[in-house]
This record gives sequence, structure tokens and C-alpha cells, in this order.
Amino acid sequence: MGRRRRHRRHHRRDGTDLLEAEPLLDDSHLMTVRDPLPAAYIAVCRRDWYSHSYYRLYKVEDDSSSSSSPSSPVTKQVLHRFAHLPTDVACKTVVSVRSRWIVSVGGNPGGTVLFDTETRRVITGPKLLSAKLSPVAAAVGDRIYVLSSRPQYLEDPDFEPLLEVLDLSRATVVATADGRHTLDGCSSEALPDPICFPCMLSPAGYLAPPLILVTSYVLFLPYLLVSVNNMGKMTTYAFDTGTHRWHKLYDYGLPFFGSATPLVGHTGIFLGRCWESGPINAYRIRLVSSAPHLKLSVTEFPVKTEAREEVGVGEALCLASMEDEGSFSCITFRLDDREHHMSYDKDIHEFYPRKMYLNLTTYKIVEGEKTDMDIVVRCKRDKALKIFSSHGFSSPPIAFALSI
Repeated sequence: MGRRRRHRRHHRRDGTDLLEAEPLLDDSHLMTVRDPLPAAYIAVCRRDWYSHSYYRLYKVEDDSSSSSSPSSPVTKQVLHRFAHLPTDVACKTVVSVRSRWIVSVGGNPGGTVLFDTETRRVITGPKLLSAKLSPVAAAVGDRIYVLSSRPQYLEDPDFEPLLEVLDLSRATVVATADGRHTLDGCSSEALPDPICFPCMLSPAGYLAPPLILVTSYVLFLPYLLVSVNNMGKMTTYAFDTGTHRWHKLYDYGLPFFGSATPLVGHTGIFLGRCWESGPINAYRIRLVSSAPHLKLSVTEFPVKTEAREEVGVGEALCLASMEDEGSFSCITFRLDDREHHMSYDKDIHEFYPRKMYLNLTTYKIVEGEKTDMDIVVRCKRDKALKIFSSHGFSSPPIAFALSI
């Protein structure tokens, strides 16, 4: 039996009563054993999210003992809520840290919220130095880099600093007397202005600031690759997370939309959308250092089933491998708009659906079927799920999905 830990009370300068702090990255106090396989965490947002700032978090565990073929009937299982994740839900970006914490950053006013998937604790972290709407976020070890995706030049949100980093390596978790948990011992640090954005404007430039948008990015350690649309001109850059130096790569963009997901067991291969609502493709990334420059090459491979069907077309999210090497999962979803599953909002005089169907499909690369033209996959498992909400769903209904 472990020795029971006694908590000592401390007092902040503001009078808040705290229990003894514990290191965020110390797992010695945990008596639970990690799941042998990852799980998918799906966050769903209510239609009235602006007045109820929390995600409904669902957990889908992998069950390797069961399998289903695409031709067999699949029973739709009700997905039960795993936890509530209170946060300002609008315009957040979510990453996983150490395969344990779900960390949401950004939004306005730019708060940081951590969710411990093992203890189910919600931990409030520090605010970003500058509020950032739907920022680029990448976790490298215990450091989270946050880059504005649409910089502004007059005021927040997305004002200076445009790039900052949150270091969790020395963070401690303190529990208040009322049961809340906060993160101490860490804060966000501003980094030099990124060269991917023009940070010095002329006086006339402030009258009509440039419209700049990050269109795609991927973490290819130790580099964060970023494609930027600057008034219609595409350029790709690399940020070295070790030296904090920026490099310009070439004058066109990465061939996928948004962020890309690594394919476990295949170094340098990532999965992403070839356009906003298009299918999921595979991308082999190579980055060669040829002093003083970096040379990037990206090769695109369509991902298709044995029946030559595209994967992930429409409303779909791609996850990292939930099982063995060479596999990945894809979530597709649709709202049930049948009349008997609709409710009426008398305030705005509109009907809204109360039920959402999800399919979590796990694909496996067919050995020997990878060619220089495409990658062939086979459906290994298909989980049919459904979620009910008397309040309806936001648009889009899934705020984020992570495989941890």
C-alpha cells in the first residue's frame, strides 16, 4: 500500500487558498495503468455554445478483439459522454502532449485549458500574450508553439507577438480549496517575429493592412512547416523548433489543406486533405539541409480502397494510428435531418437536428500494394456511433478529434 500523501495549505498574494502543488509531468502519484492501445477523443459543441462554454468530450476505445467487414451489418452504438471540458470554445486549436493531456490554446481572450485524460482533471493554464483565433499549434516535447494564422496589425486578437511558446516542463498543478485546478510555474514567452509575415508596415500600409492566412502546416521534427497565402501569393517556410530560426523554402504552398497527420510506422509520410472537402491523401516529405539553405520536396500519393474508392470525402476528420503500424482512422459524420428527429427553436423560428451519426473507420495499408502512383488500404474496422443532444449541434458539430 502506498503512503497517503498529506496536503499542506498555501496562500497566494490574492488570498486564494491553495493545496500543495504537484509537478505536472510527475506520474509517480498515479496508481492507474495506461491503456495498452490509444483511444479517440471526440469533442462535440452545442448549438448554443456562446452561452454554454464547454465541450462535450466523448471517448472511443479501440477493441482489437472485434472486427467488422464493410459488407457486414454494423449496429449503431450510443456514444456516452466521457467528460465536460469547460473553456471558451470559439476558435481554439487543440494538441496532445505526452499522449496524456489534451491542451486547447487560442481563442479570445486566449486562455489555455488542459484536460488530463487519466485523472479527468481540467486544469486552467496561463493566457497567451496575444489572443489568437484558430492559431497554428504544435507540441514539441513539453513545449507548445503557437503561431497566429491570420495576423492583424492594429489590435488584438492576432496582434503582436505573432509567435509564442508555452513551456510545461516546470509547471505545477495546484488545487484550490473549491476543487479547481490551475497551472503554476509556467507562462507564455514571446518569440521573434516570424519572417512568414510582414511585420513592418509603412504608414500607408496600416490604412489597408495585408490579408494574410496560413493555409496548411505540418510538424516535421525539428521543423514546423507553414504555407502562407499573402494577398494571393503562396509561400512555404520552415521554423526550426530547436534554434528558433526561420527559413524560406519555396514560392508555392504545401499540397494539402490545414494540418497533416503522421502515418505511424512510416517515417516522413503524412495524411491530409488535398483540398478543403476533398479526399485524404498521403504525402511523403523530405527536407535536406544544403547549407545555408533547406530543400523541401513533397510527393503526393492518393489513398484508395481495394475497390478504388477515395477515402474521407466530405465531412471527415483523419486521426493518427489507433492500433498498429500502417493503420489510421477516419471519422465521418452527418446530422439526422429527418422530421421526427428535429426540434423547433421558437426564438429564432428554425428547426434543428437532435441526433448525429458518426463512423470511426480504421484502415490498414495493404502490404505490397503501395506503388509510386497510390496507396491501397483495406477497411479493418468500422464503428458506427450516434450522439443525442436536445440542444442541437454547432456548425461544424465536431470541435476536434484526437487519437491519444
